[in-house]
Amino acid sequence: MEPDFGVSGKGTRGAGRATGRAAAFERVLRVVALALVVLLALGTVLALASGSPRIARAREEAESGAASRPAERPSGVFLDLGDIRASTRDGDGALVLATIAFSYDDSDAAFVEELGDKTARLRAAAVEYFSSKSKAELAPAFEGLVKAQLRERFDALLSLGAVGEVWLPDFAVVD
Repeated sequence: MEPDFGVSGKGTRGAGRATGRAAAFERVLRVVALALVVLLALGTVLALASGSPRIARAREEAESGAASRPAERPSGVFLDLGDIRASTRDGDGALVLATIAFSYDDSDAAFVEELGDKTARLRAAAVEYFSSKSKAELAPAFEGLVKAQLRERFDALLSLGAVGEVWLPDFAVVD
């Protein structure tokens, strides 16, 4: 004789109880499936609202940069020159490591385009400038003069606008 688990419908013993269990199990499965669908939809909505991790990091960096920027700084800040490395004209040739940033009028589309086109020339002018100076001429006491001379060199290369204030966020002369 075959065992009757209340599923086959052959026997009557325990059939009502097994059908009730199956219905209860089916309800539990439906609730679990519905909960999973709700969680997936909620997760998707939250991910779209907050953006990708890369976008969130970029947003945080932009906000922290804006907070550290002085209030009088114009809205456009040019940082595309990258890290500058040059040797001084001294006999020992100290190494200059610098990051140069400067303000500009970012509402002037033609000037913004010119900055993009002349980035390599601006970078070369900075390297040439540092290479023409001695270690003593690049001492912290002359920081204002260094910034002013860099600004003059950059402005000489640009025809559609002028560089605002020059910053040296990272600057070191290493023996």
